[in-house]
Amino acid sequence: YKQINTQHIQGFFEDNLFCECQYKEDEKLSILSWYGYIAENIIIDAYINMGIFAKQNNWHVIKTLTNISKIEGSFHKINEWLVKNYLPKMVERGFKYSAIVNSKDFFSILATEDQADLIDGLYVNEIFDNYEEAYQWIITQPI
Repeated sequence: YKQINTQHIQGFFEDNLFCECQYKEDEKLSILSWYGYIAENIIIDAYINMGIFAKQNNWHVIKTLTNISKIEGSFHKINEWLVKNYLPKMVERGFKYSAIVNSKDFFSILATEDQADLIDGLYVNEIFDNYEEAYQWIITQPI
């Protein structure tokens, strides 16, 4: 992982950028972007490392914008891990709103729908087809 600054981290696998996360303090917003096909164990490792980075840099994330428009493949097993292990801890720390920019990949779309079903009331989750709509929605959510 490469720390750009205290509000930006990038993840690389075999020298290829596969994810990055940026934090906007004024909005309490984390923007997470994923790229390409990524093995499930790499995704879990990325979430763990980004969580550690966020905690070390005192991020107070209330909102997330997750851009998976450039991801390929399914991530069903990741959904179960997120809902069981990761997201409840975020909610305990004040996380309330999520905007997801969906992929055009069929299997990714199915996994996003599965994730929405698993979340079911844990926090407010909206799915969008383009980044600008997702961004406009997430920044209007209260802090």
